[in-house]
Amino acid sequence: MEKDFLKETENSKNNFPLNIALPHKDLISSIFQVKLAATKTNIALGFIDKESGGKIESIIERGIEGEFNKHFCITMLQGGAGTSLNMIANEVIAYHCYKIYGIKLSPYDTINLHQSTNDVIPTSVKITVLKLVRKLEKSIIELLKTLEEKETEFDSLVKPGLTQMQYAVPVTLGREFSAYSSAISRDRWRISKIVERIKEVNIGGTAIGTGFKAPRMYIFRVIEELRKITDLPLTRAENLIDSTQNLDSIVEVSGILTTLATNLIKISNDLRFLSSSPVNQIELKEVQTGSSIMPGKVNPVIPEFAISCGVKAQSNHCGIQYASSMGNLELNPFLPLIAHLVFESIEVLDAGCFKLSQCIKTLQANRERFENLKYLDSTVLYALSTIIGYEKAKDVFNEAKGKGGKLYDFIIENKIASKEELENALTPENLLKLGF
Repeated sequence: MEKDFLKETENSKNNFPLNIALPHKDLISSIFQVKLAATKTNIALGFIDKESGGKIESIIERGIEGEFNKHFCITMLQGGAGTSLNMIANEVIAYHCYKIYGIKLSPYDTINLHQSTNDVIPTSVKITVLKLVRKLEKSIIELLKTLEEKETEFDSLVKPGLTQMQYAVPVTLGREFSAYSSAISRDRWRISKIVERIKEVNIGGTAIGTGFKAPRMYIFRVIEELRKITDLPLTRAENLIDSTQNLDSIVEVSGILTTLATNLIKISNDLRFLSSSPVNQIELKEVQTGSSIMPGKVNPVIPEFAISCGVKAQSNHCGIQYASSMGNLELNPFLPLIAHLVFESIEVLDAGCFKLSQCIKTLQANRERFENLKYLDSTVLYALSTIIGYEKAKDVFNEAKGKGGKLYDFIIENKIASKEELENALTPENLLKLGF
């Protein structure tokens, strides 16, 4: 009996024989939510009788909860713009209506009434993006909070800055973390704007956005039902033809995610460098054995994990751009692939932000190391230049360098500046001009 109802479901599995890149559980739930909105609208407008409609709704509700996910074991690397996904949902609903209630309904004329793959699937994809972004935003906020806490904790730890990997003017470790928190703060703002970029959906546009076979009242009402069901700020696209064929809004979302990935990689690489043996300015908490042959070795595995997540999102963006540009006229057949890539990017960045936040929360500054860094020749030279000027300080440095020893001791011994003057110049307030 099951095979009689699930013909297209079986065809899809045979046509696309891959067991990778399976549909995201939230996408499956979103498809059922769209089906529920369509069914409720058709009942309210009298196109489906209330008795049958009530049974259909009860089955769809179970689909939303994930009860029928096992039927969607089909790769997202598929042809047909998502027809397989839409037909699986239609057949599963029809099959369970018959199995449980004994009523035989057409998956085409009843379950899919006033719908098309080409408005159901794009709408479901955007709903899923909004669901996943909500979770990502929480992880970004937690990462931002952690960075801001470390910014305060490390504000007094002076060190030489690095430009082109060479010692430069002084900075504090706290100031470096303030730069990280500023970058992630911008990412938080960008991510919050994804809602505006993706909330317009094409439900009601049916096959190509003209609303073919869908009554006018259905087109206007179905979006209202969908908004209630999802509790998301969805709106009907002003131009349903545009919204059906063009996926640039998803490309834009992916671009925002790629920007976050860039910052995640940069921050994580800095943490790897700062915790490296030669630099040794921060200490990362050991979370696993660092080596199977070298006892006691601590590797920066969490920053490396975050970098891997960022690289994955960046590579996905290339696929999203290319596949989105491959649409022809009224439809892009590669929407399932694009959806898979953008969902994956959101999830890997969510995991990367979450784990990096935990890593930063537990990292410690090597304060003994910072005591030595304060008196490095490069830092002392900069402090001296604020007392006697650039040219004279350079001459003093060259003279001290010729005689060997530390610049700090040379300055005091030769009374170029008093110890009090030099120590005052070496305070974070004077080194960094914190009051500007």
